[in-house]
Amino acid sequence: MLPAHRLLLLLVLACHVAYVTGVCRDTDTCIERVKEVVAAPRRFWFGEQRSALCSQRNAKSLECGGPPQLAHFHSIASRLFRVKTYHSAYLRNLNIFPRVTYRASPGHYRACEHDFFSGNTSAVEADPDMEPVEPFRLRKRPEISWSELQFDDQYTVVFTDVGYATLNYLAVDFPKATKILKEYEPTENYRPSPNPMVVLIFRKGRVEVEAPKSEEDFDLPQFMLKHELEDDLVGLSLIVASSDPFAIEKQRLRGKVDYCYSLLQKRLSANPPRHHTVLHRLPVDELDSWLSVSFDQHAMNANVCCQKVKLPKTSVFLDPLGDVSISALSTLTAPAISTMRITASQSNYINYHRQTRNFVG
Repeated sequence: MLPAHRLLLLLVLACHVAYVTGVCRDTDTCIERVKEVVAAPRRFWFGEQRSALCSQRNAKSLECGGPPQLAHFHSIASRLFRVKTYHSAYLRNLNIFPRVTYRASPGHYRACEHDFFSGNTSAVEADPDMEPVEPFRLRKRPEISWSELQFDDQYTVVFTDVGYATLNYLAVDFPKATKILKEYEPTENYRPSPNPMVVLIFRKGRVEVEAPKSEEDFDLPQFMLKHELEDDLVGLSLIVASSDPFAIEKQRLRGKVDYCYSLLQKRLSANPPRHHTVLHRLPVDELDSWLSVSFDQHAMNANVCCQKVKLPKTSVFLDPLGDVSISALSTLTAPAISTMRITASQSNYINYHRQTRNFVG
């Protein structure tokens, strides 16, 4: 009989391996489960329930927004193939469940005027029933393989963000002589609900595959028809992403959506600051904009009130997420205040009219 400490170690290792390798192990079972998940009409934020939630008077335009051309498609499959009535025949040739593994690495990043750190180094494997994973942990191109894959095979690999209709990766002649036509980019899911990214595997067709002219509004049926791949879709897997400041900042920098204020709402709701009593009287739930405020701090080397003060010349940004103090000497000059200008033509969100606003301070 094993000693108690060794038995505990084995249990811990078993749990770790189960997490890394995912839940779905048998190819046939995985494929059947994938078919069930992609057909589910209420599983993700764009499901049938969205119509009822977003028809209310107080519905939030950002959380209810999305690519308008996909508004009537509620399952993964219907959005992929852009059909209101999805039939399983679209996936009739599936015989591969691609194993997609992300090797996460820790890292720092800056988002919404705040410094963040992610220290989670656990590997992530795509699975139809996986727990949502932060986009920062999905930022690097994953490894792709499956049990029957041969080194001289030639497949076309496509990653597409189902929620936002973007092309996130495109490679041909995989793995024999892989040629990347579109470099990998992770999903930029800003909303608090899980969002799926799909991995598609096609047999090598007769027509040479070309990268679409635009990575936005990736139309899979059009892509398949153009390259005569209608009968060559043989593999499909799912990656489910949550949201994090990394994705929110990327959307903001692209000029698509500025959702930084949601981080402040969450922080104030979860941990109300005791020493800022004025915040308790503000309607935090009504926040819908984010302002960047900075001061140009002049270099200073002087004696003030019997103390030597030495400050470098720099720009000091306010960090409301960090709730930190800055020197009063940094505020001797008027602040610079800015906000992202997001126009109706740039955003996919019909009711998002930040470009028409004026702010009063």
